Amino acid sequence: RALCAFAGTPDKLRHAKMISAAAVEGADPIAVKTLNIFCGILGRVTGDAVLATGARGGVVLAGGILPEIKDFFSKSAFVDCFVDKGRLTSYVAATPVRLIVVDDAALYGAAALVEVRE
Repeated sequence: RALCAFAGTPDKLRHAKMISAAAVEGADPIAVKTLNIFCGILGRVTGDAVLATGARGGVVLAGGILPEIKDFFSKSAFVDCFVDKGRLTSYVAATPVRLIVVDDAALYGAAALVEVRE
């Protein structure tokens, strides 16, 4: 709504699914900008989490809308924002990022944990 207000256009896409679908299709420039902002913020926060926790082994992103927008996500501002850490850019850039796109991944993990404990 804020981006529409700044652009002086009506906010016809009111739900997240509508916005992400329009962005993925390239059907609405404000939806594309909105989804890019989301991916950029996610990249910055994820990079900060790597620095805060020392997660050099990698980051795994799962759930939410990411599996639905995976092609858009791979071309978004995520990576640039993820590694934009000034003097620590090389530290974060060496950290792999993976995206889980399998449905019910949490259930597979829980089942594997139960098998290990039995």
